Amino acid sequence: MGFDLTEILILIIILIFSIVAGIFSAAIYRRTSRGIRYRNLDRARNLYSNKVGKYLDSGNIQTTISELASRANTTEWHAMEEVLLDMMEQANHADKIKVLLLELGYVDYYERRLGKNNIIKRASAIYKLGKMRCERSTWKLIPYLKDGNPEIVTVTIRSLSKIGMPIGLVSILDEIPNILTKPLSSKKTLENSIANFGAVSIPYLVEYGGKYTDPLCKSLALDILSTLKATEAVPLALSCMSDQDPEVRAKSLKVICTAGNDLKISDTCRVMDLLSDPAWFVRLQAAKTLGSLRNEKTADKLGDALLDSNWQVRNAAATALTKFGNRSLHIFLGTLLYKDRYAKESICEEIQRTGFIDALLENMNSKDMCVYRKSRQILQIMSSLNYSTPLSEYIDTGPDDNIKGELDVIIHQDHPPAP
Repeated sequence: MGFDLTEILILIIILIFSIVAGIFSAAIYRRTSRGIRYRNLDRARNLYSNKVGKYLDSGNIQTTISELASRANTTEWHAMEEVLLDMMEQANHADKIKVLLLELGYVDYYERRLGKNNIIKRASAIYKLGKMRCERSTWKLIPYLKDGNPEIVTVTIRSLSKIGMPIGLVSILDEIPNILTKPLSSKKTLENSIANFGAVSIPYLVEYGGKYTDPLCKSLALDILSTLKATEAVPLALSCMSDQDPEVRAKSLKVICTAGNDLKISDTCRVMDLLSDPAWFVRLQAAKTLGSLRNEKTADKLGDALLDSNWQVRNAAATALTKFGNRSLHIFLGTLLYKDRYAKESICEEIQRTGFIDALLENMNSKDMCVYRKSRQILQIMSSLNYSTPLSEYIDTGPDDNIKGELDVIIHQDHPPAP
């Protein structure tokens, strides 16, 4: 007996409705079961948080272990793990929490999961061991620096840096030439992770920075040393200033910028020479470094950089010169009288951005007539280039009537068209 078209459509509709109802019921079931699970997890977390708190106060570990132990992967087990990892962030309890994580079997559990074929499970185990900061796990994690999956390498680097053992740092430094051939995710992790080792990493970075032959590796080591403001790295940086690779030259300057306060005059002159480097980013870093060193003998050379072909270098040179105070007035004025409008505008912007404008305004009351005249002339040029907002603001809100009068004259005088 056959079916007519109407009966077939009814059957299709019933089938579709059944499927939709099944999906909807399954979704409701999942949501309900998750809600129950999360409520149970919250209750367990609150319970264990109080118990762990008592242990941290008493220090009676044997009693605590028997009270807190539970079977792996149960709600209680996961709740305890979350409580302990949250408390790990409290530096004054970290050592006691590490003991609990070890004694309750969490470290063993995740070390066993390192052998899982599933990449996600393996990465999760590596991540958890890093959060647990158990020194023993360092030797278990080191082999994964050679893993073929870049995500595994990345999470391993992070975890080793959280544990903080020197052998973990050395292993990372040994692998850097290989790691830098992997996708960008591993590269981005390296600097922050190695810096997390803190001051203990400095001698190792200096040693490896001197041994690396690959410019990428050498520049990375220098970059990390600059973030650590490591004075011990200055000799290495000085030796790298003449490197053939511009990135290495730039990073060596960055080290000197952050840590080279007591640089000899001869070495300062070498930094100054790099204001003529073919690479614009090396010239940029040279200008920043000279501003940090604040050696007056470099001011004229920085003045030349105000006319650099790259706007970032011009801005950096202007910023550096503002750190010399009134001693840089003649240099600013000399460039502002020059006909390069872009250079003039760069100077005006940096004078405003760095707050050097405040010194110029105060100089309107200076008893040193040379300082007064130069400052006034700079303000006149700024006004002619439409950088007069700070002058107008001082007239409205400034405390000194004499300065207000000077600025009012500057703003309202006829300016020749800016070249």
